[in-house]
Amino acid sequence: MIGRYDWAEVVEYYLGKPSVHASDPIQMPNSQPSQASLKGATQPGDQTRSPADKAKAAAIEVKAERIAQRVRDHYAMGREANAAEANPGTSTTAFAERKGVDPGTLRRWKLFARLYSDKPGTGPNGMSELEELCRLRRPNRLPLHWGFLPYLLSLNNRKKRRSFASEAAKNGWSPARLHLEIRRSEGRHEGHGRSVELPARPADAAQQVIREGRLWLARARKLTTELKPQSEAAKPSLALLAEGDRIELLRLFREIGQECPLSMEVIESLKEPETCVTKRSQQTHTKSGQPKQPKKRRSKKA
Repeated sequence: MIGRYDWAEVVEYYLGKPSVHASDPIQMPNSQPSQASLKGATQPGDQTRSPADKAKAAAIEVKAERIAQRVRDHYAMGREANAAEANPGTSTTAFAERKGVDPGTLRRWKLFARLYSDKPGTGPNGMSELEELCRLRRPNRLPLHWGFLPYLLSLNNRKKRRSFASEAAKNGWSPARLHLEIRRSEGRHEGHGRSVELPARPADAAQQVIREGRLWLARARKLTTELKPQSEAAKPSLALLAEGDRIELLRLFREIGQECPLSMEVIESLKEPETCVTKRSQQTHTKSGQPKQPKKRRSKKA
């Protein structure tokens, strides 16, 4: 199954076989642009593509329209929530409970409906801003899904939102990469914005460092293993990294290299209690190996 649609129907519909009747089209809700694109003229290269490639292209079209429609649905829900606020006694939390959604997510949808317009003419070629966003395509021929929107909504400037959305689609950025590029352009701190805090109990802090440290080491080893070419003739996977990601990794591992002396200090400090225990143990034994008897303290005379 592809979503709600049968694979065979998609293949037959895309290839134009008569087994799909006009009375039962494959159609998404409010998906007229995608339906028209499936019925449109033959694209360049269609004559040389195999049926399997055509079927794959049709499946991608269906998936792309499903993702775009989900973004439109979020927009519609946000607009409805904004309109409901005009009624006295209607709060975001109450509206979210009635619709069965998370209040925090609903607030983002409301902001989405306020910052983007669905009126024709607000975007290029007579389209709306919302439709322009939904028609952007990444190199994998899929639109920007909702994961990109929270970062675009952090920009108050309309031109910047449009520019970053276009760059994310053209370059195939992930939501995390989009977030990084926005932070750089805005001059924001590249960290999480929060100071590092450890649990109050030293035992809990140690366990947290052990757990997160092992997880990081496992990921770092996995990444460095995959980046190594299998042979001299093979193309290194490092070349497949985006330039920004390569620079960030290089900076990170340089910082780790600079922290090596700190690591040695930590190792020595962790070994210190064991050394102290050994010295105390040696002091409590005589040369013959028998444990020393503790000296009795003389009581002071009155």
